Amino acid sequence: MFKHSKNIQAVFTPAFEKCWNEVGALHVEQKTLSDPKNFMILGVSGVGKSTLLSKYKEKHNDEESKGAGRVPVVTFSAPAAPTPKALMQAINRALRGPETGTSAELMQRAVQYINHFKVEMLFMDEAHHLIDRGRMKTHAHLGDCWKEFSDQVGCCIGMCGAPRLRLLFETNNQLRNRWSSSFVLRPFSYDDGQEALAGFVFTLIQEGVSENCQQFLLQSDTISRIQYATDGVPAVVVKFLRSLKKVMTGLGELDMTVLDKAWNFHGTARLPTHRRPFHRDFNFERLMGYEEPFYPSSFDGDNHANFS
Repeated sequence: MFKHSKNIQAVFTPAFEKCWNEVGALHVEQKTLSDPKNFMILGVSGVGKSTLLSKYKEKHNDEESKGAGRVPVVTFSAPAAPTPKALMQAINRALRGPETGTSAELMQRAVQYINHFKVEMLFMDEAHHLIDRGRMKTHAHLGDCWKEFSDQVGCCIGMCGAPRLRLLFETNNQLRNRWSSSFVLRPFSYDDGQEALAGFVFTLIQEGVSENCQQFLLQSDTISRIQYATDGVPAVVVKFLRSLKKVMTGLGELDMTVLDKAWNFHGTARLPTHRRPFHRDFNFERLMGYEEPFYPSSFDGDNHANFS
């Protein structure tokens, strides 16, 4: 995810690196065997999907590619109110092409641009928007459009979104047959001793706080409490540490009261002491109750659900 510096950098956690390498393997296969395979990247909000896409694009669209007139990796976001035309407009926009015409004309233009720029990987971010509006008939119509488009391009297509994206494939067998792989980005687990979370926190804080503060933040009890306070979601960990940095301004050493003050997210203000992770009375149970910060959403459920 992110490092506290002027230039945001990706932190290659084990889960992030695994997904990166899996996508990279398909990319290599596409280039060496001319055998593109489509795939999904699934994960709840905040686990690093968009960061992965951004950094993957940055790595592969280098100066050599630009000089040769190639664009190996293209990313775009699915429109919030998707239609076949809006979907094709988004691709043309990403390729800096005109957005006028019928959906069929826009599709052919997008295919031509992809071939012209020798695109190898096309990523759709926020792909769950395809099933967020309308009913099954609408979803089927969008699925058929996407199937037709995927049949005409010679690049890998990655659809990245929330777990509910799977519903699009459950209602369209032909589309499902064209997506061979599914990769998952997950929050930091409650079951691995928080080692990965501790490594993530260390990477984020190593340049910004004193050695004593580092030792306090990285001790086992503090990491365990950070896990509960953020549900292990990387973006929430980043948000918490940024809040902590602001609260620490002008203060000396860290303690749990400072961490509790920094933990001021939506849904935390009225929680009793036994439900506040940095209070001595905390009962070390996940904050999944009604009106608690990680109450499972009706769309995607529990952040730690097994949806692979």
